[in-house]
Amino acid sequence: MKVTDVPKHLEIWAGGPNGLRLRQHPHLSKALAYLDECPMILRSSTVIGASHLLSGTVPQLALSSLPVFRRSSVGEAVELCLEIDCPSLTTHGPVQFARSFIETADTRLEEHLVIKPGKRQSVLFPFPAFDSKTEFSVSLELRGQGPAALSHTSVSLLPEKRWTFYFAFQTHLDLGWTDRVATIVEELKKMTSEAAIQVCRQFMDRPVGERFVWTCECSDALRLAWEGTDEEQRQILREFIRRELIQCCALPFSFHTGLMSKDLLRRAIERSFSLRREIGVDELDLSVAQNNDVPGHSWIVPDVLAEKGITRAVVAHNTMVRGCVLPPLFYCQGPGGGKVLTVAASCVDYGSDFPIPKTPRDLQGLSVNNPEALRMPGTAIMRTIVYGENCGPEGAEREINSVAAWNEAYAWPKLVIGGPKDYFNHIEPEIQPGEIPVVSKEISDWWIDGPASMPRAIAHYRKAMIAMPRLAALIPESREEDRERLAALEENLILFAEHTFGMNAQLVKPTAHAQNWSLGGMEKYLVSWEDKELYAAKAAELAAELDRNYARKTEPSAGCRAGWKIDWDDRGITRLADEAGNCWYDRSALKDAPPFACLTQQLLGKEMYEWFHHNPFEAPHAGDRHFVQTSIDAYEDKHGNGVAMHGRLDSPAGAIESVVIKIGNAADSPDLLIEVALKNKQATAQAECLTLALPFLSESPRFKTDVGEALLAVDEDQLPDANRDEHPVITGWVMEDRQRPSGLAVSSAEAFLWHFGDRRYCAWNKSPANRSATAYAHLLNNVWNTNFRCWIEGDLNYTIRVRTCGDNPLSTLRKMSELWK
Repeated sequence: MKVTDVPKHLEIWAGGPNGLRLRQHPHLSKALAYLDECPMILRSSTVIGASHLLSGTVPQLALSSLPVFRRSSVGEAVELCLEIDCPSLTTHGPVQFARSFIETADTRLEEHLVIKPGKRQSVLFPFPAFDSKTEFSVSLELRGQGPAALSHTSVSLLPEKRWTFYFAFQTHLDLGWTDRVATIVEELKKMTSEAAIQVCRQFMDRPVGERFVWTCECSDALRLAWEGTDEEQRQILREFIRRELIQCCALPFSFHTGLMSKDLLRRAIERSFSLRREIGVDELDLSVAQNNDVPGHSWIVPDVLAEKGITRAVVAHNTMVRGCVLPPLFYCQGPGGGKVLTVAASCVDYGSDFPIPKTPRDLQGLSVNNPEALRMPGTAIMRTIVYGENCGPEGAEREINSVAAWNEAYAWPKLVIGGPKDYFNHIEPEIQPGEIPVVSKEISDWWIDGPASMPRAIAHYRKAMIAMPRLAALIPESREEDRERLAALEENLILFAEHTFGMNAQLVKPTAHAQNWSLGGMEKYLVSWEDKELYAAKAAELAAELDRNYARKTEPSAGCRAGWKIDWDDRGITRLADEAGNCWYDRSALKDAPPFACLTQQLLGKEMYEWFHHNPFEAPHAGDRHFVQTSIDAYEDKHGNGVAMHGRLDSPAGAIESVVIKIGNAADSPDLLIEVALKNKQATAQAECLTLALPFLSESPRFKTDVGEALLAVDEDQLPDANRDEHPVITGWVMEDRQRPSGLAVSSAEAFLWHFGDRRYCAWNKSPANRSATAYAHLLNNVWNTNFRCWIEGDLNYTIRVRTCGDNPLSTLRKMSELWK
């Protein structure tokens, strides 16, 4: 008999020849008919690797199961996997005939195999399903090899789950990533209203669960479709929404939530609910929020979602930087107690990179008998099929047909095309109390460097964001024009917080290389940044206009000037003490610390990964360059009075012609005012981080950052594997000193990313450490070098306020942020 692979369809265990060779079974009479139809079926093995057994020894066996069930005449059958480690044999030939016997208390299965000597290999076959822990006896006989070729093993197997997979078809919105924003917006107007509807119509006659369902990951994908079409097309959109063939999630975009105040997050979510009201279709379900691509999520997000009645969320980290390791399904809980059931879609691994399984082997990562498999609660799995950034679903036919083919071939898992809400509707009733872990800490964002690489824009954005709630309370509803300005202010802030910061690095890198890593030829990349910065500039302009009309005019009260004592010599600051006499900096006592207000440029030596774009692979100017002081003198101006240090920063990659650092008492508040003016900073094509050191005197410092109406303790309120060194802040941060009754509050509009303790750039600290009391303000940071701003040049100005604070540091930070100019 010629040995061949198993013929097509022969292993489908339903309605015809299938190779089932049951020698014992409660329904043996039904099974014997198939044995008569197909007296000999040979199953071929799949090679795993080379055998490590000595020639002539007995083969080793291992039996496992996969969570895949077929239909058969004797009921459902689970897929078994027999792994055979077969040593080299004395007989020659590429293959060896064998028989295997798999037995339980009431069933005996005989299989005829073709295996390969000298290989570790596996064979898949169906076995009558079992619903309780079952003892298996497995034996293997190598035909023609004598008694020494008999192998035997025993194993206990648990019953596999009968899973249901929910597949959400969607695109990822990345404004400014694949093209200029205006171009992308025009394409998005057609993506849902035309392309998605066309695919929906194409598959409307399929059974429920195999029809095409389009999920708008972000509600603005639906908003643009709605606003970009006529009334006839809107009626079609409404009908498809009612039939749940078009579904939508509650966030308008994926956000860098670490940038956003609680007020701005609330407004962003309300934007989606207002869209539902405008469309006029109550069936538009907004019970699920998605925030994808970014590797981190602000601690306050679940509080804001819960306030709006949104108790479900999907997060999917970028595959390059997964950030914190998350459970695949967990409750995300904010500092205010808001709790959201969250699936980490990028953390669910069932053994295949392709979302839709192709063979039973693809699901080994979900087997209850695989010690390395995920222990997922319930019987549902959520997967997203994302076609890329800013593109439509025109190619969905392949995946839809794959879903249908799987469902025809297998009883379980069932593959269902739907939206995230369908997954949650399935899983929520199955969850037992205490079964789901609770993540009640910050999920730190590892890409937050991006906004820090645009200091001018971040200052505009944060000043306008902080002012907006106050302005909203002051503007009467009757002032329609100003209410429209407020709405425009809100929209520009939301668009700025959208997570895309610049164009796709892959589009830029070849051009940069061709231009010898210079600015020439980079116009499209640069204007993609200008698109982003324009949102912040517009927001600042609108906020300033409204502020002039509605802000309460106040004058600094008498005696408001701070009482900070500032000592200095020709080398810089020697001592700082607050008005109560508490010393916060003493150069003689901090010998290992950098000088107070020391400016340092760090240049990376090489790219971190080849995907990053604007460093040559081996950059020539790696290392630190420090501010060189040329003079120091007293100053007094309208902002305050104190000491001014003058100098420059010499660097072969990005020199700064003039640096002026003023440290003095503020004229408008009890603040220590630090003002940094950089004149004619040169652009650098090399990865760069520019920081200002603030070393304070503290025996046991404890740092907290404002994440939006809540303070986060840096070393306590983050996940264990979080980035604990670089932190964004909303209004500022606080250093508590366990040895003193008061702490320090530090606030700045321009410097929004801060580093606490020893510098560890590009080697982020993942665990709590003994902190020094030194903080570094990131004046600019393009260390990650992906799609972030680079080539920062020209004049830059920063203002940092320092104030002592007592029992309510968050209130102190809010008052300080009101002084941002």
